[in-house]
Amino acid sequence: MYKCIDKTSNLYLMGVDDYKKKTVENITADYRKSTARKVDKVTVEAARIARSHDLDDRMDTPTESEAFITIKDHKSSFPGRVDCRLINPAKNHVGKISKHILDRINMNIRRITGSNQWQSTSEVLDWFKNISNKSELSFFKFDIVSFYPSISEDLLMSALNWAESLTNISKEEINTILHCRRSFLYYGKEAWVKKVNSEFDVGMGGLDSAEVCLWAFSYSTVWSD
Repeated sequence: MYKCIDKTSNLYLMGVDDYKKKTVENITADYRKSTARKVDKVTVEAARIARSHDLDDRMDTPTESEAFITIKDHKSSFPGRVDCRLINPAKNHVGKISKHILDRINMNIRRITGSNQWQSTSEVLDWFKNISNKSELSFFKFDIVSFYPSISEDLLMSALNWAESLTNISKEEINTILHCRRSFLYYGKEAWVKKVNSEFDVGMGGLDSAEVCLWAFSYSTVWSD
């Protein structure tokens, strides 16, 4: 039996066969099998980037941990319809470099534009406490289906192109960010890639995926206006 937990503290048990069937369904909905040659090509590129940052003696090769699912029990359709979140724990450690780059870009953009982009609960609480006339204001709540997968290459590139007009971003830094999008999902001892644009994926579990989503989503909803 497998325990499948998503955003709540609830625990659910699922039979092995049912779990495997559900996992395969979630993978094959968006992914297809790749080849060892493509994996090797990305691994070689990761090594080159690590050497360019003098990190080749401290950075591991990309891992091949198998994907798994969690149950979205917070959805209103549950339990009549069981939706799952596909988690990809395979790590390309160049993502640590990409995360550092994206953090620097975000920090510069916040400073230049004066935009709010909170990074902790305490920052949100401090902001909320200082709002006057709270009773006259309202909140918008976003519930985006498949948030990470919804970030497209076009959206990310638009955000980066816009950021280049405000702060310095080198071509090598952009290439590093895009390199990390060439990720692989592993299941059944095989590598999988996206069916649509196999060179671009913002997978749940990537070392810089949260920063990519934060950056691209902020651009599309706020900064681009």
